[in-house]
Amino acid sequence: LRRRSSSGLNRRAPSNLKVDLDDDDSGKLGKTLKKMDMYARVSDDLTVKTESGATLSLVFWILLLILIFSEIFTFVNEREVRNELMLVDTSTAQKLDIQINVTFHAINCLDLHVDAMDVAGDNQLDVEHSMFKQRLTSSGEPFSEIISEEISYLEHRAKLPSNYCGNCYGNDERGKAAQAMDAISGNETPCCNTCHDVVESYALRGWSTNDIRKTAEQCIRELHLTQPIQEGEGCNLSGAMRVNKVAGNFHMAMGESMVKNGKHVHVFNIDESDTFNISHTIHSLKFGDTYPRMPPNPLDNEVRILDEETGTGLMQYYINLVPTKYKAESEDGTVTELITSQFSYTTKFRSIYGYDDFYAHEHHSQPDHHHAFGANYDEEHRSLEKREIVNYLLPGVFFVYDMAPFILEVEVSIQPLSHLLIRLCAVVGGVYAVSGMLDQFIYHVIGKMKG
Repeated sequence: LRRRSSSGLNRRAPSNLKVDLDDDDSGKLGKTLKKMDMYARVSDDLTVKTESGATLSLVFWILLLILIFSEIFTFVNEREVRNELMLVDTSTAQKLDIQINVTFHAINCLDLHVDAMDVAGDNQLDVEHSMFKQRLTSSGEPFSEIISEEISYLEHRAKLPSNYCGNCYGNDERGKAAQAMDAISGNETPCCNTCHDVVESYALRGWSTNDIRKTAEQCIRELHLTQPIQEGEGCNLSGAMRVNKVAGNFHMAMGESMVKNGKHVHVFNIDESDTFNISHTIHSLKFGDTYPRMPPNPLDNEVRILDEETGTGLMQYYINLVPTKYKAESEDGTVTELITSQFSYTTKFRSIYGYDDFYAHEHHSQPDHHHAFGANYDEEHRSLEKREIVNYLLPGVFFVYDMAPFILEVEVSIQPLSHLLIRLCAVVGGVYAVSGMLDQFIYHVIGKMKG
């Protein structure tokens, strides 16, 4: 029995030895892991709790909650990340979209025209045919339907009889005399089937075109005039035009525009230039569409009112365009791209009476300035003694624009949730570390004061 028991003990010895070795390996692994512990625990018996530490801890928790809620609020409301990059503009063969809404307080819709031209030599006459006109009373109130120039023009051209021949000279004595001269000389009587033709005929003969626009049946027909033009009328011009993406200008000026010998000219009577009052309000001017959080256009709600002393003249807006490409990506991955332009501007005014600076009243965003010219304005103006015109220039408003050689790319993306988590970790860690250093500093200061 003893031998069996001995042999049994001998057989169990290796098993016990194996268990001891496993325990040793597990202990070594545990010791190794403990050495890597960055958060060493201190026994409660070795810690010291103070009132200053408790106060600091309370402040720590309040500050931590405030910062956490602030980060969450900022993330929820400002998830868009905006990056702006300036590059050389290499785009070619593009068009520039111009959208404008402007009111002329003392120019009726028959006398208001828009022309555009660029440095490439392209002339776009009568651009208002792609725009809308609204007749205004002397107090600035609309009193007729909005007129689409392009639609009304095409409709009336189609309705004209095949044998229609419009009168080019009018029905007054001067016009009858001109028709008689054509008959005597054997010249064929010309036909003026549009308002443009009539005004051009008058301008080439040196006759005043102010009255013919209000009385010629061609002009009345094309503008759907249910009421005759009255003194003191204004006109609101709004719409869009598309021009070449090069430096150029568009303008609203006196007289009938035409291309003569390859040049853009306006035909008008220089002695009547003081009757073309260019007082105006620019409600909006955009070179392309707007995108979210785009800087406001500086010419919006710009009001320019001329007084009688200053007189009318040439108003020029020099506009520097910066092409802008906007690209935004939404949460569902949809990408929106938009080509537009931002701009800055300077102005220059020259009066027909010799003023080189702008002495007229200049205001911004004041809605009742369109009442500046009442119904008696023209009568008061005519009652003044005729003043000598010093500067022989073309009265009108010119928008002269130039393109920058670079493009601004604006990219907008949505911040992922991981950005919020990283910022929250940074807030918690930063507040914890700073509060710990403050606690140590206060504890040592108090200890030295007591010691």
